[in-house]
Amino acid sequence: MKPHTNYGLIMVFFFLIALVAQSKENTKTSGNDVNIQYQKKQKGYQNKIQRYWYVSPDTSILIADSAILFAKNNNNKRDISYFNLLKGIAYYYQGKNSEAVNTFRYSLQIGSKTLSDKLTANAYNMLSLVYRNLGVYDSAIFYSREALQLRQEKIKDSSDIAGSYDNLSTIYLKLGEYDSAINYSLKAADIFEKTGNKRELAYSWSNLSNLYAAVGDKKHTYHFLRMAFEVLKKEGDEGDYAVMLENLGSYFLDYGPLDSAMIYFKKASVLYKKLERYDGYGDSKRAMGEIYLRLGENIKAEKEFAEAYKQFKISKRIVDLIETEVFLAEIELRKLNYTKAKQYLENAILLEKNIHSDKIRLKILKEKEKLFEQSGNQTEALTLFHQIETLKDSIDKKELDSKLEELSTKYHTEKIISENKKLLQLQEIERMKAKEMRILFFALIIMAVLIVINLLLILQKRKRNILLQKQKLDIAKKEEELIKTELQNVELKKQELSKENVYRSRQLTTYTLHMMQKNLILHDVLNKVKLMESKEPRQIKEELVNLKIQLINALSSDSDWENFKLFFEKVNANFFIRLKEKYPNISKKDEKLCALIWLNMDINEAASVLNVDYNTIRIARYRLRKKMGLNPQDDLYKIIQKV
Repeated sequence: MKPHTNYGLIMVFFFLIALVAQSKENTKTSGNDVNIQYQKKQKGYQNKIQRYWYVSPDTSILIADSAILFAKNNNNKRDISYFNLLKGIAYYYQGKNSEAVNTFRYSLQIGSKTLSDKLTANAYNMLSLVYRNLGVYDSAIFYSREALQLRQEKIKDSSDIAGSYDNLSTIYLKLGEYDSAINYSLKAADIFEKTGNKRELAYSWSNLSNLYAAVGDKKHTYHFLRMAFEVLKKEGDEGDYAVMLENLGSYFLDYGPLDSAMIYFKKASVLYKKLERYDGYGDSKRAMGEIYLRLGENIKAEKEFAEAYKQFKISKRIVDLIETEVFLAEIELRKLNYTKAKQYLENAILLEKNIHSDKIRLKILKEKEKLFEQSGNQTEALTLFHQIETLKDSIDKKELDSKLEELSTKYHTEKIISENKKLLQLQEIERMKAKEMRILFFALIIMAVLIVINLLLILQKRKRNILLQKQKLDIAKKEEELIKTELQNVELKKQELSKENVYRSRQLTTYTLHMMQKNLILHDVLNKVKLMESKEPRQIKEELVNLKIQLINALSSDSDWENFKLFFEKVNANFFIRLKEKYPNISKKDEKLCALIWLNMDINEAASVLNVDYNTIRIARYRLRKKMGLNPQDDLYKIIQKV
């Protein structure tokens, strides 16, 4: 589902800031008619630019250019920076992300000494939103944290802080780091609930809905989505309504029915196009293409994907371009146009080199493996299979390393905080000592006895503090050693699991290939025996018949299957138990077929392993689908993978 951007909150921020700035300028120039006229015209430009942000970003950009020229003629660097900031937001709403980045940076460069902390923080936040759209998440996090730091330390506005929390939640959602995303979203919702801001609370509900969708919680996904929709339907604008329509479409795309999803996406695309919000328009078109693809309407799907690709290319959204290329490749595979499918996947690989995303590359490689399997290039498919497994292991390792790094960072942060507290305590002691010395100085001789008593108390207190600090240091050292030991144990366990999985995967692959090769050799020998029967004397013919019977018995032996089943259970523990529990009507032969389908074997390969005819496997797959209660459009491979 699409994360909800707080467009209304952005406009309110700038509007309030402009009013404050305007009030200060009016106070300073109350006696100057020229400055009063300038302020009136400046405010007029500001209102017009913001008025057209949603309804016509092109118009907003033209007005911003006139405002920038007006500020340059009056040599007002602050307003040059400010109007560039408003212009960047218009580019953002238009979906021109590269232009938005350049404009925001120029605004910050010009206004480095003139922009207020609030405007600077908002500029950082807008840069974060743009980089989020572009899929450059490291930069998005950096600028969002810069904005959050300014808002927490200098501005101290709860609504601004909540806006940064919401943005960070959305970024971590896109990265798949759901714990961090939920944490920031809950912080934002807590602030909005305390301040009574229903509209922004609805945005937080929308984000929580996205998070529950990501973890597969259907009930809470729809609950928060409907709550947000009901509030924004009354208090939001057309942009809010379009986003919520798209989110509802995404919900029904995930959970069905597809016709409901199509209705919401069509409404959202029409509204996005009217508002000239081409990023949202592209997202809706891609979703519609995905629905048509699921329904098997390839021509309509291709048309929608082509329109989405056009919008993503204009806004330079690389991640979305890659995913659309993969969808288009899938359509070409359905049409058996392997050359064009390969071309789409090669384009996707070139684009992926710009973002270096392992998860995106994994998606491309899986589709490419499907291409080689479907086109009959089993050697290349097997090579890609090993690449995919290696990449999966790499992704798992990086995720574990990331968690370890997060734990280490948390430890060091707590250590720094502890050291800072110690330093503050020591500084406080020194201040207390200086104050006491001044009192003692003014008391002179009369206070001599009190001076001695106070000095003794101070010395005792310092000894206690020193002893307490020493104890805390000892505890900290022990905790540090314990954490290091735990980290080493986790690393060793990770290495052992990685080696074991690789070994078992190789065993299973090798044994499967051995079974196929054995059956091929036995079939070849059997055919030769059949040719010799009609040519040899009667006595030799009888011996050959016996040999043939032995070969047939060897081909029908179940020992290979038992060995294969043993290896398979090591890679996928309790697979056959879970399969039987979920589908009790399936037979032993069905179990064998399910295992081969789990290994992603096609009909010819399965026929070779089971030593049966191609049509026998095709009929067996059909009967298996009926026993499992599947619809024609259900993917048998994906269903078995989920067992």
